[in-house]
Amino acid sequence: MLKFNGKKLFTKEGELLLPYSILEAIEIDNVIIVIYDYMEFSNKKAAKNLVGLNTEGEQLWVARNPTGYPGDSTDAYTGFCEGHKVSKGSIGVCNYTGIFCEIGVSNGVIRNKVITK
Repeated sequence: MLKFNGKKLFTKEGELLLPYSILEAIEIDNVIIVIYDYMEFSNKKAAKNLVGLNTEGEQLWVARNPTGYPGDSTDAYTGFCEGHKVSKGSIGVCNYTGIFCEIGVSNGVIRNKVITK
């Protein structure tokens, strides 16, 4: 895991100031995957709070939410999940609505999703 405090992310290259507070961050294959605090997003639509950044802090991708409903105001990523098998080049992420998602590290695409509730 990378170190962070509020909107600041500390990498081996230096410090990045991001647009939202950070819940979790991890670096895999030179992609920094960040889950922003979904409470800082509008409660009128799904939070687009899972992003992939390069090591300079430039956004590479934003992951779609698994429910696929644009008006779903309860949809947001809440944390990285362990205990679920994921394929190489993927990371497991938990969702507020009870969906486990396997996300591609290089492109942020949902490769698989499982309802856990």
